Amino acid sequence: MAFKKGHKVNAGKSPERYNQHKEHYRGKDWFNKKLKEYLKKRKDKEYEFHKTRGDKSDSYEEKINAKLPTVEGFADFIGFTKPTLYNWAKKHKEVKLGIDKIVNQQLVRLIDRGLEGTYNSTIAKLILSSNHGMKEKSDVTTDNQPIPLLDYITKKKSDKKT
Repeated sequence: MAFKKGHKVNAGKSPERYNQHKEHYRGKDWFNKKLKEYLKKRKDKEYEFHKTRGDKSDSYEEKINAKLPTVEGFADFIGFTKPTLYNWAKKHKEVKLGIDKIVNQQLVRLIDRGLEGTYNSTIAKLILSSNHGMKEKSDVTTDNQPIPLLDYITKKKSDKKT
């Protein structure tokens, strides 16, 4: 949508409607209450799945409804956006601590539940690498010594320069 020079976005709208989307921080008590409510709701729910029914026996499988806490989920829960939360975190210590708490709970749960096999290990690994900076590392040296082939290539390049 193109606007002409001097066009006012708010033209014809009341100031109340225009200001309705402003993202005002509602205070420490409100924030902490909402954080506590959100984290309480984000508990995994375990249930038994009736896998097969037989003439002589039935088989069941334990399943889990994962409710991993996320910053995006919390922002949605309180009716604001993720960038708004991060803007608040710059000004309010409790918001920064709240975000850190969400991120830490997510990290701990991914590691614990991923190791025990409750969470899909591939998904846990993906989230840990993208959200928490954890990566698989491989030692590309032999016993912390340079690989001979790389030394050879490096030496050949330096011989050509002289």
